[in-house]
Amino acid sequence: MKKLLIALLLMLTLGASIAQAEDEPDVYVSEGYVYALLPDGTAEIVMYTGDVQELVIPAQIDGYRVTSIGDFAFWCTYATRVTIPDSVVALGANPFAYCVSLTDVVVSPDNPVLEAVDGVLFDREAMTLLCYPRGREDEVYAVPPGTVGIGSAAFNCDSLVRIALPEGLTSIGDYAFINCTALTEVVIPGSVDVVGVNPFANCTALTELSISPDHPWLKIDDGMLFDTRQKRLIGCLGAHRAGHYAVPQGVEIVGGSAFFDCSELISVELPEGVTEIGDYAFNYCDGLFSVTVPGSVTTIAETAFEGCGELMHLIVPRDSFAHQWCVEHGQRHVVED
Repeated sequence: MKKLLIALLLMLTLGASIAQAEDEPDVYVSEGYVYALLPDGTAEIVMYTGDVQELVIPAQIDGYRVTSIGDFAFWCTYATRVTIPDSVVALGANPFAYCVSLTDVVVSPDNPVLEAVDGVLFDREAMTLLCYPRGREDEVYAVPPGTVGIGSAAFNCDSLVRIALPEGLTSIGDYAFINCTALTEVVIPGSVDVVGVNPFANCTALTELSISPDHPWLKIDDGMLFDTRQKRLIGCLGAHRAGHYAVPQGVEIVGGSAFFDCSELISVELPEGVTEIGDYAFNYCDGLFSVTVPGSVTTIAETAFEGCGELMHLIVPRDSFAHQWCVEHGQRHVVED
């Protein structure tokens, strides 16, 4: 159940095209594929739930050329091998993240944008790793030199213990290593300039996350990862935090899914100066009793406290934005003068 909830979290947070397409009139179904028509007259696959073992994605559906695959589009339990045609030139967030048996991705050699390197899917133009097949059982993987980006949810597996990231990597996408529950070791190179929404969400074994000493703005403090440039708390690392935690002074943003599934967390105190609490920031902190929210907060995501226990309440200053938010959203709260 938790894995399914994590999947839904990803789809909602990243604006998955499956959900978007269901609200649009130009959505069609053909032989198990749900697709939408794009403005240029080509098709985007937004969902496929077939149960074939050897999946060959068609270059055309109902006469429309397939050029795009949407976020998390394939939920294929049995597929071990996927072949992508040369017509597909655009992919959303890892379309195969939930193909639990997938071990190999194959790309047409004539594809102008995508390529597979030893069965791992890359965007050749963007030099970005898009999908490490979830069903593989290797414990170690070295991202090839020359790769500059790790895509959203690119790694979603429970076998990898160590992932080596190359020098020259500049971008780590939203939830890039989500659910890598065996992962214990990652070194973030100093070249990384973009880190998305909590890349290590649900990486429960991660105890050896290291950052290059040359990195100008990423830091680890008391088991938490911070972006000092944006003054953002990115997320909790490794074993989920328990007890009380006081977010350090200087933090202005509690990032999306920062405390995701910290079920033994009891209370959190946010310092004056925090202005934003992101999407799913405390998602499934079902042991959480209280969060102290300062008057400086001006943004609280609708989903910030989803899945928290029924007794959880916010401690807020009277007449503050957080006070008004609690009233409008029916959130349990205690007002401090």
